[in-house]
Amino acid sequence: MTSAPWLRPTQVQIDLGAIAHNTRVLQAHRPQTRLCAVVKADAYGHGAVAVARATLQAGAHGVAVALVEEALALRQAGIQAPIFVLAGHYVGAYDAVIAHKLTPVVGQRLDLEGLNRAAQNAGVRQSIHLEIDTGMARLGFAAEDFNAVAAYAQSCANLEVVGTMTHLSHADEPEAPSTPRQIAAFDAACSQAQALLPKLRIRHVLNSGGLVCSAPEHPWDMMRCGLALYGVQPVSDHLVGPLRPALRWLTQPVALRRVAVGEPVSYGGHWRATRPSIIATLPVGYADGYPRALSHKAHVLIDGMRAPVVGIICMDLCMVDVTDIEGVTLESEVVLLGSQGQYTLCAKTLGRWADTISYEILARIGPRVPRFYLEAQP
Repeated sequence: MTSAPWLRPTQVQIDLGAIAHNTRVLQAHRPQTRLCAVVKADAYGHGAVAVARATLQAGAHGVAVALVEEALALRQAGIQAPIFVLAGHYVGAYDAVIAHKLTPVVGQRLDLEGLNRAAQNAGVRQSIHLEIDTGMARLGFAAEDFNAVAAYAQSCANLEVVGTMTHLSHADEPEAPSTPRQIAAFDAACSQAQALLPKLRIRHVLNSGGLVCSAPEHPWDMMRCGLALYGVQPVSDHLVGPLRPALRWLTQPVALRRVAVGEPVSYGGHWRATRPSIIATLPVGYADGYPRALSHKAHVLIDGMRAPVVGIICMDLCMVDVTDIEGVTLESEVVLLGSQGQYTLCAKTLGRWADTISYEILARIGPRVPRFYLEAQP
């Protein structure tokens, strides 16, 4: 395992072949529905530019981000495909949205007015999507008000409503009663407003979890997939397909020390050796996104075996007990997330240990952990 030009051995490896594979699996799952690959939050820690290129080359229709700033970074990197901006903050960015041919998802009249004015000044018609709030109370127009919103949007001479969307609040719970209610509210709002929106051609509801909790024959035009794109099954007992995890998080020990019975390890001395122990110090901590909540709960993989995390995880370091693993050296590969030998540590497992979700585990891996890319094979 190489770390150059970085001196610290902690790194993330991203398999772009897995991204391409997962893109094809998702598209095959709903072949009549175009795929929008969600690459917000630096592609859930995988690297937005590299992931966008890989998924678009594998057949994705476009990509989605949360922020205008994220979209501009992709444009600056040469991504020319459709970029959908989801998080609904455009004040101060109307001109940039127009200039860089972004597709904003709009959920308030203020932005309809601002985008229309900016498009008028630029002498263009700007394509937009409208978000309908069906139960998240987060962003979007209320479903019962959507007819009036559609009429107002249609009156904006320089705007063209080409899409509508909503977001499911319980997408990873296939039996949740709220899901059919949200879907029905969305469909009804779109149907009632159809005559007011003659250019409307893209409706999208499903995220990764939604793929397994809605009827496959439902005639939506696009799906927004993030978690599954990175190889994480959104619902453990309802598989989307043969997904491949794209990320491995690796490091190596920087110190090995013998600890006597009763001797404490790390801050607060919350863990004490109950036997003569060998403790490996790893150069990774919560500043890198390895959660402090994993203290005393997680294990890592070394030489194909499990080693428990002992003591409180520090900002830059953590400690693991390697007493039962023979031959551990400063050159041993340590897997924090990913597979080694017969074992796999997946994002869902780390999330369960840290009392959080797989999304957060992936997205929290910090920028000081370098990403190395394994290129997709043609």
